[in-house]
This record gives sequence, C-alpha cells and structure tokens, in this order.
Amino acid sequence: MKPSSLKIGTKFTLAITFIILIFCVVFSLLLYTHLKDRVIEDAEEKTLIIMTQISAVGDYVKEVLRPRMYDVLQNISDKEDFEDFIVEAMSTTHVRLEVMSRFNKNLPDYVYRRVSTKPLNPRNKADSLHEEKISYFQQDRNRKSWNGIIKIEGQKFLMRASPIITETECLKCHGDLSQAPRGLIKRYGLKNSFEWKEGDIIGVETVAIPLAVALSERSGVSPYPPLFSPLPLSSSSSYLYRVPSGV
Repeated sequence: MKPSSLKIGTKFTLAITFIILIFCVVFSLLLYTHLKDRVIEDAEEKTLIIMTQISAVGDYVKEVLRPRMYDVLQNISDKEDFEDFIVEAMSTTHVRLEVMSRFNKNLPDYVYRRVSTKPLNPRNKADSLHEEKISYFQQDRNRKSWNGIIKIEGQKFLMRASPIITETECLKCHGDLSQAPRGLIKRYGLKNSFEWKEGDIIGVETVAIPLAVALSERSGVSPYPPLFSPLPLSSSSSYLYRVPSGV
C-alpha cells in the first residue's frame, strides 16, 4: 500500500506512534545517563570513605601503636629471641593490607592496593597501571588525589588514587640502611625500599570497584542503556564483572 493511499487517520496514528517512540528513546537515554552519573558519584564517595578509613588505620599505627611497640621492645632487648621490629604491629602497609583483606570477606568487589616501585615485600610491587599513577603524582606534587574510570582487560573500573609521600617517621625503617631495624632486614633483605628521602613520592595507594558492580548496586541499574540492553534490566546482575587478581 502506497503512503498516498493511506487514510488521514492512519497517517496521523503512525506519526503519533513515531513521535512517541522517539520520545521514549530520548527519555530512556537521558534517564540512564542521569542514573549512571549519580551511581558514579555515589561510588566515588564510597571509595573516598574507604580510603579515608584505611588511612586512619595507618595513622593510628604510625602515631600510637608503633611508638608504643618500640617502648615495649626496648624493655625486652636483653632477651635472646628479641626482635626490634614486628611487622604485624608496626608496618603501616602490612596492617592496612591485612585490614582490607578482612574487609573484602564481606565486600569482595572493593580492591585496595598500596604499592611502590621498590617495595620491601615483593607482593606490593607496582604494576604498569600503578606505575603510571606514581608518575602522575611525581610530575606535579600539588596533585593530592586522582579518581576516574579505567579499563583493564576490557572491563571498566572506578578507581581513586593517592600518593604515598615519605614522612620523617618512615625514615626510621626506610632511610639510612645502617639504622634500619634488624628484624626488618632479616625478613625482607637489603635489596629494596631503603635510602628514602623525606618528601619523596615513593608509591601510590588505590581503591577500585568494577563499574558494573557500582551500577548494579543502585536500584538494579544495568551496565547498558535500557533499550539497548542484551537482557532485561532485572537480568543485569549476570553481567557483573569480577576484579582480576592483578588489579
């Protein structure tokens, strides 16, 4: 049937239907964009809260627990099995990572890393992504944090990063090698993470969450715009990404 042969009523109905369809598509995209932006804002706030909390743990170790441990260890320095540095109680990095490993038992999708280009513990060696962030902060010392969306193996993550800056307290373990605690050297050797200078940016700490997980946590928002999703919105949980072990 040619368009010219259609009745006026039919033409009007088709026109209205087309207009409504266009409106639905535009409205759907605008709504999805708005919800996605809100989800990203919420996720950024969550990563900031986690970063702030774990920094508070490190500050407690640095300012309270470690000085107290030094006092206690001095009182038993005459014993044969004396250790002048107990990593489990005195290393801010070790304590932070152990706290976050327990945190991840309930919330496994949030990934915390505290890494350096020359760490004492090889497991805290920075990968190429984190080396890039270390360089980012080293290039401009006024930069205090970075947050944004990154892609790893085809998956998108929301990540927040902060620089690790050498403070005076750090130099007792990481400064002059001849002054480093014997227990620390015995555990990690002499290769890395010594001769730091106060004010050096020697690493970075990050909190990351898969973007799909962040989207799904907010009222079942799909990783895809609703009209273009490969499955109904309620099935979006099938598309949650898992954090690879290398992040």
